[in-house]
Amino acid sequence: MLNTSSQEEKDYWAYKRQFEKVEQYDDVAQTYYAKYQLATTSTRKQAYYAYDKVIVPNVTQALAQSKKIKTDNPELAVLHQDYIKGMKAKLEAVILFKKALAPSSPAKFSFVSANNKIKESNKYFTVHLQEVKAYLKKYGIQDDALSD
Repeated sequence: MLNTSSQEEKDYWAYKRQFEKVEQYDDVAQTYYAKYQLATTSTRKQAYYAYDKVIVPNVTQALAQSKKIKTDNPELAVLHQDYIKGMKAKLEAVILFKKALAPSSPAKFSFVSANNKIKESNKYFTVHLQEVKAYLKKYGIQDDALSD
């Protein structure tokens, strides 16, 4: 059987496969982030330790892994920069959340700053996703995981 995949499609699937390690770390961070998103007085200490020992290290690793993603396709390389910016903002956000939860210096301003960084991060991730979908549409590539 003749392989009829375009180079752009091959590039896309090779690019997407590289996200497995990023997702491995990001999924762990997201699980704990969801659990401690609304820290109360009684869960503040647990939330701080979750940020310190699990969330920040896993987001750090997710960012490191996302920086290792390489592609020879110039279009994918350009759009990947928005993903990197999103991961950087996400790391800054979780560090700010950790500082805000610190037992020694609860800083309410950090929650506002952290939430703003999360919004910035989400903006970059949304742009990345839109760019990926535009790429798929441009080249007629079907990825059921990204269908609307």
